[in-house]
Parts: sequence; structure tokens; C-alpha cells
Amino acid sequence: MTERYYTTSSAFLEALAEAGISYIFANLGSDHPGIIEALAQAKADGRADELPKLIICPHETVALSAAHAYAMVTGEPQAVVVHVDSGTQNIGGMVNNAMRGRAPVLVFAGTVPYTQNGELPGSRTEFIQWIQDVRDQRGILRNYVKYDNELRTGRNVKQLVHRALQIARSEPAGPVYLTGAREVMEERIEPYQVDAGSYPPVAPAALTAEVTAEIATALAGARHPLIVTSYLGRDPAAVPSLVALAELLAIPVLEAMAYHVNFPDDSPLHAGFQYHSTGQNPVLAEADVILVLDSDVPWIPSVNRPAAGAAVYYVDIDPLKSQMQLWDVPARRFAAANSKVAVEQIAAFVRDHDLVDGALDDGEDARLLGVIQTRQVDFERLLKQWIDLLLTVGVPGHPNGRPVVVAEPAGQRRVAGHPAAGGERDLHQLARREHPIDVVGADEHLRAPRAMAGVTAHSGALDPQFRHGSFLPNMPAPIAARGPCQSRSVRP
Repeated sequence: MTERYYTTSSAFLEALAEAGISYIFANLGSDHPGIIEALAQAKADGRADELPKLIICPHETVALSAAHAYAMVTGEPQAVVVHVDSGTQNIGGMVNNAMRGRAPVLVFAGTVPYTQNGELPGSRTEFIQWIQDVRDQRGILRNYVKYDNELRTGRNVKQLVHRALQIARSEPAGPVYLTGAREVMEERIEPYQVDAGSYPPVAPAALTAEVTAEIATALAGARHPLIVTSYLGRDPAAVPSLVALAELLAIPVLEAMAYHVNFPDDSPLHAGFQYHSTGQNPVLAEADVILVLDSDVPWIPSVNRPAAGAAVYYVDIDPLKSQMQLWDVPARRFAAANSKVAVEQIAAFVRDHDLVDGALDDGEDARLLGVIQTRQVDFERLLKQWIDLLLTVGVPGHPNGRPVVVAEPAGQRRVAGHPAAGGERDLHQLARREHPIDVVGADEHLRAPRAMAGVTAHSGALDPQFRHGSFLPNMPAPIAARGPCQSRSVRP
């Protein structure tokens, strides 16, 4: 019986498969003969389906972008293989995206051979292998990966791969980087097994009972509570949990620098988006209790910040942003927790302690219920006024014929429809989807901007009371950015 050809590269590929990796997005080079040989041997042995599928990419940017996209859709990391220092440099922008986007990816790059006279299989054979011999190849990515290491022998390569993927998958997720010289990757070893189940990601963290009670009580008792988030929607299962909490206590949700779907923007509780704002967001300014969930930059304090007396609670898997050199968001509490778990804990505390619709045996419960019922009344009244206004001035199809143009991010525009043209639902969507954003770009091609509850509407002849940032007399803008509470637990 012929001895099975088995090398470090064979074990490396097996470890990827054992960890659930389906694809290797690769831009191969002279440092990868071991990997190519192991794949060819598996095909010859009829075992190709047992290993990840190799997808050749024309550039390293394509490879890492594909792995990043796969992780965003599935939540699972894939592998990227690039060529020594040059390929590592070529993924610079993409690895930055993956790190900031918390995308789990395993990146492997070869290094130049460390022998030159044929001492070991894989010794140097090309002039470029002297040119590419840099002092610290791993240092190229060290600021943009969660973990980096060098494979020095095939006898523990599986353990290193599983550990790297365990770190990549654990929140906050992100890319990891492994390197290995040709001599190591071509080293002949005996086949061996490792229990991949022994390397699970860290389990989601929860709030302590004390912090849960404090946040839940503060939100329930607030006059103008607000939730701010940027990337809670990385976990799609967290979105319904956030909706349940928001509806339970009639709390508007503001998306700050959002790059995930965090909250349904057709919800009456969606308070809009804020990006590179050049002015104060009125919803944020009015809030007296703010819960920040999964956000790196919830607001830009030089131009847009909460009121001085607002109580801020920061819940994030990395609430102190330890990798950011300058970061300062004062808060009453910082809690390292999984946001899905946290919002479910807070909602459960509210229900279990009758903070919404309890028996009202004491005055505090009655006060809290009164506050929430007042919010509901405000939402219903102000939403009706908002829709009536859109139907009266600046709506396509209305006798005055003037359109209402709503400024959207990236200079896009939406025009509200008229009920007669089947656009009544659009008006409800519009009234519930305020976007307090910078409208400098829109000002360049639309005359007479009018700020209306965080939306910039442009029309030829609005009444003076609606100009220069006003909406309706005595209408609190933050409440105007909300809609009717949908919670079944709030009695009418």
C-alpha cells in the first residue's frame, strides 16, 4: 500500500473544512505550492469534496470582498489566501473594511522560504524570494486584525487554525491573519484529528441583574426616551427583539451611521438616520434617557450631542472601544453585552415588574403608565397633523401642484405620493421616516429648503411658520419624529 501524501497544507485544508469553511477565495503565488499540491492530491484520491472549494480571484481585493460579503450574509467566516507581503498589502483597504464591519474572515499568506541551499523542501528557487523578505510581514495587518500568528510546524496547524477561527467568530467578530513559509507548508507529517467542537466562539454575554433593572426603570420612567444604534442588525435575530422593546415602552429608535438594517424604517417608532450631521439632531437633543446599542460613533459631539442632563446607557460588546485612541462618550453605565440578549433582558424586566400595565398598586407604577400613555396620545395626534400637512401643501396631485421632495442620504430624493394616485401609504411611510441629515447637497439644486421634523421639504410657497426649521407651533420635534405606539400592553 502506498503511503498517503500528507503535509502541513493537507492538515491546514482539513482544519478549514472541519471548522465549516466552504470556500477559499485565493490569489495564488510562489508561496503556495504546498496548498496546490494538497488540493491536487485530494482530487486524485477522490476526496476533493471533503475540502473547501478553491475560487481563484483576479485580485486580492476581490478575494477579501467576497469573503466579507459571504460573512455578512451567512454570519460564517470563509478563508482568503494571498501571496506573501505583496498580496497582504493588496488587501489593505478590504481588511480595514472587514475589521470595522466586524466580519469574521481567516486570511492566510505564505512567507518567503527561510532556506536557500535546498536544505528543506520548499527552499528558495526564485530571485523575488529575496526581494520579498521583509522584517515584519504580519505587522502590515496587525492594526486591522483581531489575531495574527505564524505556522511553524504542521504538527499543531489544526489547533492554530481552530483557535484563529474561534477568535474571528467571537464578538466583536473580525478578520484574523496566519502566515507560513513554504518549508512549513510542505512538511510531511502524519495525519491527525482535532475536535473542532472544542473551539466554539465565546457565548453571548448578558447584562447583570443590577444593570438590567437600572436601564429598564430609566427607560420606562423617561419623558423622551431614545434608542440609538448603528450595527445591532448584524444579527438579524436581534432586530425583532429591538422592535419588541421599542414598542413595549413606545421608544423611538435613531440609526446613527448605520450600515445594517437595524430597525424597520416603516415603523412609527423609527426616528430617522443621522450620518455626518452638520447641525443638532432635535430628537437627540430632547431625549432625557438614551440607550446606545452597538454603535462606534452614536453622535458627533462637536455639532450634535445629547442634552447635558441626559442619562446615557451604553451597551455594546466592546463598550469602551479599546482600539480607538480618542473616544469619549460620557455615560452613566457601560455594559459589555450582546445587544440581542440585553434588549430581551430589559423587555423581560419591564414585563415582569409591571412597569407598563401593572396593577398600579403604588404611585410610581401609575406615574410610569401615565407617561407612556401620554407618549401614545402625542404620537397619534402629531402623526395625523404631519400627514394632514403633507396633503395640504406640496404634494403631487394636490391642486397647488407643488411637489414635496424629501432629502435622503447620498443626495437621493423621494417624492411623496398623493392618496388619489394610490400614494396614501407613501405618505404614512414618509411621516414615519424622518431623516435628520445634512442637506447641503440638496440645497444646491432645490430652492427654499424647509426643515420639517427632521425632513427637509422643498416647496415654492410654504407659510412663514414652516420656515427656518420650524414645523408646527409648540410641536416638540422629537415626538413629531415618532408615530403611534404599537404596544399591546399600553392601554388606550
